[in-house]
Amino acid sequence: MTQTGTLIQSNIKIISIEKAGTQANGAVVYIYPADAGQIIRSIKYQDKNRLVCMYNNHIHMIENNTDTILTELSDKKIIFSDIKLDANYVKIYEKSAGLFADSQAQITNINNQKEASYEIKGLPRNLYVYGDNIAVNLGTEVHFISVSRMA
Repeated sequence: MTQTGTLIQSNIKIISIEKAGTQANGAVVYIYPADAGQIIRSIKYQDKNRLVCMYNNHIHMIENNTDTILTELSDKKIIFSDIKLDANYVKIYEKSAGLFADSQAQITNINNQKEASYEIKGLPRNLYVYGDNIAVNLGTEVHFISVSRMA
């Protein structure tokens, strides 16, 4: 028995606004075809030449027409991840399970790969990020983390 279905292919195209105004066919300056089945969850420009993309299984950066995988997201203990920070990304891990479960926020600087950690008593329900600030909602309380103060 043969099964058929749809295969998802995500592509990122970087387009030059200057070239788009003068030549429509030459406006695409870089194309990154993701592997089949990889779904883009979030995209953020960080600086003028750096595009950070979060897929369902990794975080990827395109800078000066070169692409680099920054981290994998395949660990089952990762609860949340986000790239909307300025020059950083965050992953929240479940450290322990059970009645008194704990978690840990791991913030990584994209420029130098330095990591900072923040221990959280409990498991988060939501993660919100903006600029250099992280808000971790635990349901009964919210932890605010300032990334610029951790450096």
